[in-house]
Amino acid sequence: MPHEDSPGAAEEFGSLLFSVLSFRVYATAVRLGIPEAIGEEVRTGAEIAAATGTDEPALQRLLRALAGQRLVESRGEDAWALTGSGRQLLPGVPGSARDMVLFYGDPLTWQTFGALEATVRTGRTAFTEVTGSAFFDHFAADDVYARRYHAAMRAGSQMLAPLVVHGYTWDKAATIVDVGGGDGTTLAAVLAAHPTARGTLFDTAEALRDSTGVLEAAGVADRVELVTGDFRTSVPEGGDLYLLKNVLHEWDDEDCVHVLRSCAAAAAPGGSVVVVASLLPDAEERMDPAATMYAVVSDIQLMCLSGKERSRSGYRELFERAGLTLSEVRPLPFLPNYHVLVATAA
Repeated sequence: MPHEDSPGAAEEFGSLLFSVLSFRVYATAVRLGIPEAIGEEVRTGAEIAAATGTDEPALQRLLRALAGQRLVESRGEDAWALTGSGRQLLPGVPGSARDMVLFYGDPLTWQTFGALEATVRTGRTAFTEVTGSAFFDHFAADDVYARRYHAAMRAGSQMLAPLVVHGYTWDKAATIVDVGGGDGTTLAAVLAAHPTARGTLFDTAEALRDSTGVLEAAGVADRVELVTGDFRTSVPEGGDLYLLKNVLHEWDDEDCVHVLRSCAAAAAPGGSVVVVASLLPDAEERMDPAATMYAVVSDIQLMCLSGKERSRSGYRELFERAGLTLSEVRPLPFLPNYHVLVATAA
C-alpha cells in the first residue's frame, strides 16, 4: 500500500527532476538570442528562426516550452511575444537575469556541475576535474568564459547592492576599500548613498575592466581610486573599512586568513573589516528553511567551482586566526541567508 504522503512526494520529485530541463530551456533561449529576436514586437516562428539561425520546427517546440514557463506568450496562430518575465532576459534591462543565465548555462559550467559525483568521490574540485586547472587560473586561457563570469557577478551585485547599502551603517567610514570589488557596482551604490565617503576599488585588471563606466554612471568616479592587484598577496593601505562581499567564500581557509590579516594590517587605527556573505546554519542554529536551502545549494555550487560557504562560527574562527574579533552580525533585509559580519582588531 503506498505511503499516504507518496502523491505529494512524487509531485515534488517530478518538479525537481524537470527543473533541470526547465533551466536548459531558459539557457538555450538566451544563448540563441531568442529574447532579442522577439524584442517588443510580435514575431512569427519563421521570423524568429531566421533571426537566430535555428531550425524552425525545433524552434517552435522550444517556443512552446518557453510559453509553458511564461517567458513568451502566444498572440494567435504562430505569433509570439515576450512576457514581463521574458523581457527580463533582454540585455540592458534593469534587473536583467540574462548574464546570470549565460554563465550558469554555459557548457563549461554545465559540464562542471555534471562532475559533482567525481568531486564527492575524490574531494577534488569539479572544475579542476573537467579543465585541469583551478577556476580563476582558467580565466587566463579563456577570456570569453572570464567575461561571462564577471558579467554574472555584476548582475548579482546589481541585485544585492541596494540591500547592502541599507544593511550596514556605512557613514562611520571616511574611506572604504572594496577588496575584490569587481566593476565597482557595490562600492558605487554605497558611495552614492554617502556623498562624503571616498573609496578604493581593488581587484585584478580583468575584473576592473568595466569599472570606470560603472562609477561614472553612478556619479562617484571622482571619489574612487582604482588599484590593480591580487588580494591574496596584499591590499591597499589606509582604509577605515575593508569590504569583502562574496569574496571569501571562493577561497580556502588559508587564503581567507591571509586576506583578513592583510586587511587588518592595512587598516587605519580603529578600522574594521566588513564581510557580506551567505551563512550556513550552525548545528544549534535555526534558520528559515528557504534560506538554509539557498545556502546549502550555494555551497554545492562552490564545491564544484571554487570555495565553500561557511557558518557564523566558521567565519568567527577565520577572524580569530587573522587577529580579528567578530563584533556584529546583521541579516540583510529581504535576504535572510545573507549577513553582514563586522570584525575589528582583537
